[in-house]
Amino acid sequence: MWLTFVSKSIIINKGEKMKLNYLLPDKEATENCDGSRTKLRKHSWLAGGQIRKSIDGSVGVEFFCKRCERRYWHFFNPEEYETYKNILGKVA
Repeated sequence: MWLTFVSKSIIINKGEKMKLNYLLPDKEATENCDGSRTKLRKHSWLAGGQIRKSIDGSVGVEFFCKRCERRYWHFFNPEEYETYKNILGKVA
């Protein structure tokens, strides 16, 4: 399986974007999605494209669920962001 970095998301094989649930707190990562037919599937979080750096050095990244389009902002400390910046995108 080849991973290619395109437009701040990971693309896997046939253009499917990889879920980024593992980067978020358990509450958001494991919450059931209202956009699924059975309401039993979990949210499928992708990077939303907006990234903001705060005064204290933390970096806020917008995520959205590809099923229900719910938005969620998560703030990473500078070390966490350095680890995941290739996946999430770079701060302007």
